[in-house]
Amino acid sequence: MKKVIFFLLLITTSWQAAYSQYQYSQLGKLKTELAHEKEDSVKCRIVMDLASAYRFSSFDSSRLYADSCVTLSIKINNDKLKAIALSIKGFTLLFSGRLPESLQCQYEALKISEQLKDTNTTALALNRIGNVYMELGDYNKA
Repeated sequence: MKKVIFFLLLITTSWQAAYSQYQYSQLGKLKTELAHEKEDSVKCRIVMDLASAYRFSSFDSSRLYADSCVTLSIKINNDKLKAIALSIKGFTLLFSGRLPESLQCQYEALKISEQLKDTNTTALALNRIGNVYMELGDYNKA
């Protein structure tokens, strides 16, 4: 039994190390692409990918990248990217325990996505609003 537990622990540890290394290399690749990109709409998408990549490991980095994407999306007048960035920011805020701010971001993302008739982002925002209400224990609203 000890050998089985040791083997499972070894596999799990090896997998986590490999995944972390993979994720780290992907972050480096995204940062390199961002440094060399000239077009703001592409920069915004790269920054959004960075915000998503950091959302479970570094809340502050994720939030900063999401804020940067919101700013870029306003600059290039791209409401679809703004809605997605707001939803990512709200998701990060949820995991960092900042539930009222998370709801505010999700509702803003929902409003924009409904105006655009963007059903994918609307569904994403609604799902994440439900997640926040679940965390708050308000199962009727969830």
